[in-house]
Amino acid sequence: MPTFSLEIIANVLSRLPVKSLLRLKCVSHLWRALIDSPHFIVTHLIRSIQTNTNTAVVIGKRGTLHSLDVDSIDQATLITFPFKYYDSFAFLATCDGLILVHYATSCTNLFSGPIRTLALFNPSTGKYQVLPASDVLYPNCGPVTMLDDYGFAYDAINDDYNVLRVLEFRDWNYKCIDSEARVYSLKSNSWSRIPSCAYRDPDRKILAGQVKDVVHTIGTKGFIREGDKVIVAFKAGTKEFSMVPKMEKCYTDVSVDESWTRLFTIGPPVVGAYRILSPLAYSRCRGEVLLNFNDKKLIWYDLMRKSVRDAPVRGLPSICCAEVYVKSLVSLDGCGKVKVKKQQGQVQTEEKKNKKKR
Repeated sequence: MPTFSLEIIANVLSRLPVKSLLRLKCVSHLWRALIDSPHFIVTHLIRSIQTNTNTAVVIGKRGTLHSLDVDSIDQATLITFPFKYYDSFAFLATCDGLILVHYATSCTNLFSGPIRTLALFNPSTGKYQVLPASDVLYPNCGPVTMLDDYGFAYDAINDDYNVLRVLEFRDWNYKCIDSEARVYSLKSNSWSRIPSCAYRDPDRKILAGQVKDVVHTIGTKGFIREGDKVIVAFKAGTKEFSMVPKMEKCYTDVSVDESWTRLFTIGPPVVGAYRILSPLAYSRCRGEVLLNFNDKKLIWYDLMRKSVRDAPVRGLPSICCAEVYVKSLVSLDGCGKVKVKKQQGQVQTEEKKNKKKR
């Protein structure tokens, strides 16, 4: 068998699923160094996104997570966790194959109940990173109720992954009186406070689906109880909030981009029959779109025929929440994508050493 160059080997391996790549790391030290290198990880991720492969849907239900491959969505696979959690558990957002989860530890507080912890988790590799606790600066106005929401995105400017935490403080009448925002940096493994947005989040939901380095939510301008809904964007690179132009109609569950390009429209009679629909992913041929119907079941929408069909899933009787993610090798060591050239040079050096030995 002829000796192939490292570039050819990397090109072939970058087309394989994550499960196969994890097994192939045992072939040699060279292959392990190649597959673990940031350059290969980024190349594999980009190729998966461009070719619409390695796409899966993560389903949250009663303290468990299931994974569904879009190409074989009829079978659910239970995701096992390398960390222990107590009672309640929920996943909040996804980005580049990483999942932001929120769980309760076994340690309890006599006044507030179980201590809740955030963690970033890659279900494909089993690696995870527990986030440090974020302090809260309560307003000086008497007893308040605190509500928090989360977003997750990649910061391309600083080559970092950021977790956004938005807190709302409400008085005894459940009226929003103040808010604050914190951002977690994976690189520094720490939280920092940023200027909060003057938008109330009536639905208490930050859309987990992020576009590039921007996450979106539906809110109302100011802390008005009732008001016109607006779409609020948080850009991870600049750590700033802004209001983006909305389309003719604004619903709670929408998929958006910064230019509001209309990719497809779902109208009557489908909307009339299902009411609340959340788009998750395209099929491999991009002829159908997988939709989440009211967090109860999954359906396929045919873009040409304008028709729907159920997508029954074995091993998953019902759904609580669902988000799409790309299976990836993205690590959680805090080194992002900046060291691509350096790591690639190390792999090439390793290849030269192996050639000399042969």
